[in-house]
Amino acid sequence: MNTSRLNTILETTGWVLADGATGTNLFQAGLETGYPPEL
Repeated sequence: MNTSRLNTILETTGWVLADGATGTNLFQAGLETGYPPEL
């Protein structure tokens, strides 16, 4: 999912349900251990 699609979902619903693979993708995108993944 690209950033603009994610932003559209967040603007429309106010929340996103994610599975465990989302955490892996966030780390691959640069999230560092210890930092909260909330947008």
